[in-house]
Amino acid sequence: FQAEDGIRDAQESRGLGDVYKRQIAEGMPPEEIQKFCNVHVALFESAVEKAVAAPDSPIHPVNLFKAENAAIQRIVDDVAATAKDPGADVAAAVARLREKLTMLTDIKKHYERKEQLLFPLLEKKGFTGPSKVMWGKHNDIRAMLSRAPAALADAHTPESLRACVTNTLTPLLDEITGMIFKEEHILFPTALEKLSADEWTQILRESADIGYVYIQVPEEALFHKSPASLAAAVLTAAGGDTITLPTGTLTLAQLIGIFATLPVDITFIDDQDTVRYYSNSPDRIFVRTNAVLGRKVQNCHPPQ
Repeated sequence: FQAEDGIRDAQESRGLGDVYKRQIAEGMPPEEIQKFCNVHVALFESAVEKAVAAPDSPIHPVNLFKAENAAIQRIVDDVAATAKDPGADVAAAVARLREKLTMLTDIKKHYERKEQLLFPLLEKKGFTGPSKVMWGKHNDIRAMLSRAPAALADAHTPESLRACVTNTLTPLLDEITGMIFKEEHILFPTALEKLSADEWTQILRESADIGYVYIQVPEEALFHKSPASLAAAVLTAAGGDTITLPTGTLTLAQLIGIFATLPVDITFIDDQDTVRYYSNSPDRIFVRTNAVLGRKVQNCHPPQ
C-alpha cells in the first residue's frame, strides 16, 4: 500500500495493546494472541517503514532534523538582528537576547538524537567522522551557550554590549549556522546513502524517547509504544520466559522490572569494551538507546 495509507493504518493500530490484554483476561491462550500479534506488528512496521523509506516523507528522521534546523536558523537570525541593531535601550536588547539564548539551549536534544541514534548506526557502516569530529563541535556549542548568559549579564552599556556581540554571540551563531550547513550538506546526504529503511525506522522509534525541539512532530512519528512493544510486554507478563539464577527464579518481566526500578542507571560493557545492555528506568540520568548496543564504549563519549 502507499506510504500515506500505511501511516493511517499505523495510527489505527495504537490501541492493540489494550486489545491483547483484554483477550488474555477473557481466557484466550497467549499462543493464539501471538498469531494475531505477529500480523498486526508486521502491518504496523511495514506501514511505518514504507513511510520512512520515502525521502520526502514528513516523518522521515532527516526531514524532522531539517525542520528543527529551519526553526533553529530563525532563532539565530533573530539573535543576529538584535545584536546588529540593539537600539538605544541596552537593557531591553539584553533581555531580548537572553530570551532567545534560553530558547537556543534546547538545541541539545537535536544534537543528542544525532549522537545517540545517528552516529552509532553510521559507525557500523564505517563512517566514523561524525562521532570523532561533529560530536566535539556539539560540545563546543554547548559550552559557548553556557557561557553566553554570563557575558550578557555584564553588558550594561552600548560598548560592553558590542564587545559581548563580537566576542561571544557572533562566534556562537557562526558555529550553530556552520553546524546546520554540515548536517544538511554532508551528514544527512551520507546517512541517506548508507542507512536502510529498517535503520531509519529504528531512529524514528527511539527519537521520541529523547525528544524533539521547536517543531510540531506529526503524530504518526510518535510510535515508540508500538503494537510490537506492547504485545511483547503483554505476552511476557502472561507467563512467558523463565530465568533460573543461582539464588532463585524470575520471569523475564520481573527481571526487567527489577532493573527498571533500581534507583541507578546500569550500562553493561563486556570484556571487549562493547556495550551489551542498559537499564531503561523512566528517570534515566544519561540517555541510552538501542542504537548503542554493540557499540564500542569509547565511541559513546565525545572525543575530548
